[in-house]
Formats: sequence, structure tokens, C-alpha cells
Amino acid sequence: AALHHDLPTLSDPQIAVRLIAIGTLVHDGHSRIDVGSRAGLSHVGLWIVPYPDGLFVREAAPEDKALLGARVERIGSVPADEAVARVRTLISCDPGNDGNLRSWPLSMFLSDPLVLNGLGLTPSPDEVTYTLSQSGHNSTVTLKPSVNGHDLYPFRTGWLHAIGQRGEQPLPNPWTENITFAEVPSAHALYLQFNSVHPPPGQTMDQFAGRLEQFIATH
Repeated sequence: AALHHDLPTLSDPQIAVRLIAIGTLVHDGHSRIDVGSRAGLSHVGLWIVPYPDGLFVREAAPEDKALLGARVERIGSVPADEAVARVRTLISCDPGNDGNLRSWPLSMFLSDPLVLNGLGLTPSPDEVTYTLSQSGHNSTVTLKPSVNGHDLYPFRTGWLHAIGQRGEQPLPNPWTENITFAEVPSAHALYLQFNSVHPPPGQTMDQFAGRLEQFIATH
């Protein structure tokens, strides 16, 4: 009723945000009103992730690689912590499980100009301005959408990752498969990369588990 009353005074992004907020009322982490999968270029080329010491650009599209590892200080004119608090009001979670507040739904919204504008964080639904800090220096960048939401989750193919590779890396590109494993001979160890609760292409999860068990038994 409140949304119906307010409709004549709301912009399209504000209406979208109000609908998303209604979707969170079911309190189900797998149910939502999705505007992130709309057609066309919808998101900027940054994957922004919260850590205990702040909000950081963990991954970036090749054209935005200079921003990798930067700390996000502000979104629009709003401090990062306040921006995150507003965005989290749009994220649906299971009762007793708030994991979505720190994972991919948050990152999707933080790169969506339409949602950020609907929340009053940015003045335009067509671009986002971030204030970033890197190596002791602050800078402001304004980005326009360069990717579609479908290309952001679960994997950002071709994007660069800020997390450096330390020591021996058993997988050439660990962020592009749902789940996989590899032997690390120098450590006499098995490396398991678990990115998503989906089996590898062409396999069931039971088949993957069987292949993993067989590998362990023979090595």
C-alpha cells in the first residue's frame, strides 16, 4: 500500500529498490526480486568485497585493472560503511544465516548504478563515482556500466584478481571453475578449489566426489 501511494513521486530506480526491499520480507536467502539480470550493460567493471578492515576492489575488468586492491572510501558522497548498510537492506537472508550480507549479493549491488541511485547513494542511474584509496593516495573515479549482470556471477571470466599468488599455484586459473582439485607434489598435498555449489560441466556432484575419492586413494 505504501509503495502504491508513493509511485507517482518515485523515479524508476527508486521503484526498483522498493520492490527489491519487498522481496527481502520472505526471509529466504534464495528468493529475491532480481533487477541485476536486466538486459544490456548494467554493472560497472568492479567486484567490491567487504573485509574486516574495509571495503576493497578484489576483482576488476581489464580496463579497470588500475583500481585492483583499492579501498573504497565513499560511494557517491556517502561513506563506504553507510553505503554498505543501505545496500544490505536489500539483501534477503535465511533466518539465522546472514552470509549473503557479506557475499555475492552485496558485491552485485555495489557495482549496479541503478540500485545505488535508487538508494540515494549516487545522483545518476547511469554511472557510479567511487572515492578510492591506494598506496596512501585518494582518488575519485566515475565509471559507466560495461558488463551485464549475467557476466558477474558466479565467475567474472577474464577479470583480474587482487589476491596475489603465493608459492606454488596448482591451478592456472582457480576462479573459473565451480569446483576442482589438483595435486601439489612439492607439498604432498591435494588442493581443492571450491567456488560454487555446482558440479563441473558434464558431471554430477556424485561423479565429482567419486573422482576425488579415487584420486585420494591412488596418491
